[in-house]
Amino acid sequence: MNISISKIFRLLLITLLLQFLLLNSVYANGNDWRLVAHDESGNISVFYRTHQSGNIEFRGVTLLNTSLSSLVVCLKDTEAMPSWVYNMESATVLKRLSEREAFTYVVNKTPFPFSKRDSIVHTIISQDEASLAVTIKGEGVPSYLPRKEGLVRLPAVNSYWKFTPLKNGVTKIVFQGFGEPGGNIPASISKSSIFHWATEKLLWKLPMESLKNLKTHIQQKKYQNVQLSFITES
Repeated sequence: MNISISKIFRLLLITLLLQFLLLNSVYANGNDWRLVAHDESGNISVFYRTHQSGNIEFRGVTLLNTSLSSLVVCLKDTEAMPSWVYNMESATVLKRLSEREAFTYVVNKTPFPFSKRDSIVHTIISQDEASLAVTIKGEGVPSYLPRKEGLVRLPAVNSYWKFTPLKNGVTKIVFQGFGEPGGNIPASISKSSIFHWATEKLLWKLPMESLKNLKTHIQQKKYQNVQLSFITES
């Protein structure tokens, strides 16, 4: 197969863009995940699988000695998320409907020569009565606000965090996702085998680095020894 150097360069740049944009889906119960990266010191594993949309879906998993409320408070601290979520530039709450529900505006960094991407995410927090697992799901609402000049609105964004309490104060954390980069990237390229190959080489950094940063970020005093009224601890 003949592929020009310029086309390969373009595919690699697009892959870098996708690395910064993919955020989170809710298909967490599949058995076709394959391990692609593991950090032994941080006990963080990253898995891939092909989502039904044809895009690569990631799943980051780790354990952390912290409470459910601490994790939820950390995730609700929207403006601080860029300090630990990999390659997020800014995040602002547009409207908070309740303690469990909000609309958030997010801007993601992208490599040159691509424009930055923005998204509006509708987030809902829920807790399972039996397992006490807390789920934070977000779904993109691209038409919620008019598009901004100089930014590309992501056509599809889904977010999924799950915190499951285990024994001795340990919580299992799952960070999972997939997405569509939008802009002028045609489906013929984003669904190509070369694009998938290049994406697989880079995408793991998003969940890996975010979970690494979370382990440090959550140690701040404002996230510790808190108890939310709508969260039941184990």
